[in-house]
Amino acid sequence: MLTVRKLWIDSGQMEQACKSIVKIFEFARMYEQLGVEELTLRRRAEAVDEAATLLSGASNVKLANETHGLTVLADSFLRQLYYNFIDNSLKHGKTRHKNKSAF
Repeated sequence: MLTVRKLWIDSGQMEQACKSIVKIFEFARMYEQLGVEELTLRRRAEAVDEAATLLSGASNVKLANETHGLTVLADSFLRQLYYNFIDNSLKHGKTRHKNKSAF
């Protein structure tokens, strides 16, 4: 019985390791593309909204997006930038209940 349980724990650790490897490869792929894509005018509010829709577990956090009307010169990684900002605040902000994006 102990052996079966040990295998179950190891398979869970293996799954987590595989997920981590996939994230590393995805990051490397994105990093290679930095600077390759031509910069264009992008609506900041849309990038923030798109990033927020990609997050899971953010239902208990209010996102105040006050950037409507702001256009920035950026590549398509702008959405990823905001995704990372919001995700990091959810992961590391102990009492974070509201995220505000404004200009």
